[in-house]
Amino acid sequence: MQHDDLRELVALYALDALPDAERAAVERHLDVCPECTGELAAFRAAAAELAYTAPPRTAPAALRTRVLAAIDREASATPVPAAAPRPAWNPWWLAAAAILAAVLVGGYALALRAHVNFLDQELREARAQAETAQRQLVDLRSQLTRTEVQLQRVGLTTTILSSPDVIQVDLKGQPAAPAAAGRAFYSGTRGTIFTATALPPLPSSQVYQLWIVTAAGPLSAGLLSPDPQGSALVVAGTTAPQPPAAFAVTVEPAGGVPAPTGARVLVGGV
Repeated sequence: MQHDDLRELVALYALDALPDAERAAVERHLDVCPECTGELAAFRAAAAELAYTAPPRTAPAALRTRVLAAIDREASATPVPAAAPRPAWNPWWLAAAAILAAVLVGGYALALRAHVNFLDQELREARAQAETAQRQLVDLRSQLTRTEVQLQRVGLTTTILSSPDVIQVDLKGQPAAPAAAGRAFYSGTRGTIFTATALPPLPSSQVYQLWIVTAAGPLSAGLLSPDPQGSALVVAGTTAPQPPAAFAVTVEPAGGVPAPTGARVLVGGV
């Protein structure tokens, strides 16, 4: 028999419920298998506890007399039949072995459940860490995008200010914003830089729009997004097909318009 076959017989061996041939085979296997020897010790310890599971009972005093009398009557009335062969497997021991197996399997199931719970907790923690890492990655990508935009703006600003054809135009506040002021740096080959201060706050339905005014008409140079102090900056590669005559800022519907329609806030001639 193989190891697994002999291992299944260890519980019955502990209960002394094996035929002689199988008992001898198990004993030979126990001499060379520490694993099965350890299981035998556990089975024997559990079997020892079975002796205390049933409460003691005292038989009536007259029971022995009645049993012996019944045996004498039966022996004198009927011939003694041939003795039936003793079954190799005692049902009581089989039941005890089943109890032992249930105890061991139950303990193994509890240990396995504890291990599964541990792995489940580890998985939840790993998922939480992955979600945190994902959020951090999104934040870093957003920061990288903003940094790249700022670098592009700095590069374009440097290019415009160092261009040989750059001009400076100052803009003054109009009746809609008398305290406001602005300044434009314009290069017909590079683009436009515009700064403004003291712009009044607008409702969300309106926006400030910058215009380059030429003989052919006004050309949008971008939308302004003032901070809480009313300061704004626009750096754009927008150039006009004709030399500019003036720069202006007007109040327009949110999103901007193709041509100015609202009140002028800043105006400055070239």
